[in-house]
Amino acid sequence: MGQSIITQYHATTRTKPQRMSATTTSGIRRYFSLTHATNDAETHRACALALATELGWSRRAYHGGAYNDQGAMVWVGVTGREEDTFATPTPAG
Repeated sequence: MGQSIITQYHATTRTKPQRMSATTTSGIRRYFSLTHATNDAETHRACALALATELGWSRRAYHGGAYNDQGAMVWVGVTGREEDTFATPTPAG
């Protein structure tokens, strides 16, 4: 069974520069330096991809979405099988 990755932006502190972390559900964490302030989905995606690549994970695709109200994102691997995905119904209107 695959794991998911949670990415989180960390602002500059007195002792550390701004950075992004990527953490697996098993607790493996890596920090990535940022050259400019950004907390966009592309930066989150790049960090999740870097960690998955480093760990040698091979899956067809990872889908990302909001994880919490602090701006973290979660990336979940899917196999491409239809039974591994779902969509909520469109409200009648």
